[in-house]
Amino acid sequence: MSARTPYIGITGIVTAGDIHALRTLAWKAPPPFGYRWMAGVLVSAKTLAGGATTNARYPRYDDVPALLEELGHDTRTWPVVHFNCREGLAGHLRTLAGLDAMRGLQLNVQNPDRGEVAAFKRDRPDVEFILQVNAAAADESGALTPDSIRRYIDRYDGVANFALVDASAGRGKAIDLAVARQIAAYRPGMAFAGGFGPGADSAVRALCEAARDLSFDAESRVRRPLACPLEGVPYQDELDPQAAFEWAWVARRCVENSRSWQ
Repeated sequence: MSARTPYIGITGIVTAGDIHALRTLAWKAPPPFGYRWMAGVLVSAKTLAGGATTNARYPRYDDVPALLEELGHDTRTWPVVHFNCREGLAGHLRTLAGLDAMRGLQLNVQNPDRGEVAAFKRDRPDVEFILQVNAAAADESGALTPDSIRRYIDRYDGVANFALVDASAGRGKAIDLAVARQIAAYRPGMAFAGGFGPGADSAVRALCEAARDLSFDAESRVRRPLACPLEGVPYQDELDPQAAFEWAWVARRCVENSRSWQ
């Protein structure tokens, strides 16, 4: 992987208030030296087509260009689209390429076509690509193992800048530290998600002990319930500025302390 600057992420940016919270965070807790904050904006095939969703973590697609542009005004923040679909990836990528202020793209897609990703990168060489290592990387038994993860990552050699090991898919499920530690140093650009947030010191510290310059992303555990949720509907939550701030300090502290261990 042609890795670039590592990141510490907060995913699920929806409103101008969320952006204000991130700017406050970046001012009070600058990223560790050589790192940047990643601001993840969720887009699906449904919202890309203009459809409405009850999932409160997704903005209206019409709002996405302005969100990305506003996020990009802070040089410490990396505006990234996290996109998911089940089919039609090539066409969706052509549409996403029109997001001028997008500087990173994470595909939450199983087995994305390498050629289609490579074509997108030729059109938008300024956009870094995060490969989500998800359930598609599992072995024949359905388990994510160090070997199965390595094989999956190798398929995208030359197009992926980062490989995000993430079996949580925004549900807050904790990462398998035993597996993660075995692959942390596999290649530059390794990243991890799953259960990160306030109080995740031990997990982040364990990974930082295994390798340098790792990237991390948090979503579910930096959110709080909506004041007026839709009853019986999942993902009725919003960014919690305090939880995001606490997560930023956890990650920052672990990364900086690890530099004295290694």
